[in-house]
Amino acid sequence: MDRSDLWRVVTLNIWNRQGPWPERLPLIREGLRALDADAISLQEVLAFGGATQAHEIAEGLGWNVYYAPAWQIGGGLTFGNAILSPHPLTDTQCLPLPTPAGLETRSCAFARIECAHGPMPFFATHLTFQAHLGHVRCAQVRALADHVAALAPIEGPPPVLAGDFNADPDADEMRFLR
Repeated sequence: MDRSDLWRVVTLNIWNRQGPWPERLPLIREGLRALDADAISLQEVLAFGGATQAHEIAEGLGWNVYYAPAWQIGGGLTFGNAILSPHPLTDTQCLPLPTPAGLETRSCAFARIECAHGPMPFFATHLTFQAHLGHVRCAQVRALADHVAALAPIEGPPPVLAGDFNADPDADEMRFLR
């Protein structure tokens, strides 16, 4: 099947190491491999030193990985987002999102994915999760819109924004993105 004119995208909150990670890891790896995506957005990725859960997932699959920490948990442990792709990743950046003091900080991973049909500007994010903090997510999506405008101008290839938005489809933050 010729997919040269299609972009296939997947997003998955891997739930860090909660639950039975050793049992979940091969299932996640196999499920993502079977989807044959050009771009994969992962949320709740843990990293310690140079080792990330995204690299664990990509191991043996030939995928390129970019990890963007969002929250410095402490002792060298970070929590963030990752982009995986079988295609080269260029212009990678970790873009901060506004987060009030006292909350887990948030960010957006960015990469230009060099697909066969041209570069895909790809953003992977995870917004604040507390249901009552819609105003925080609204500030975060305004920052996301600024990042998208700066890195994926309207005259270029269309950007893809993927992630865990922690919001209902009709929430203010989602209506703003639409």
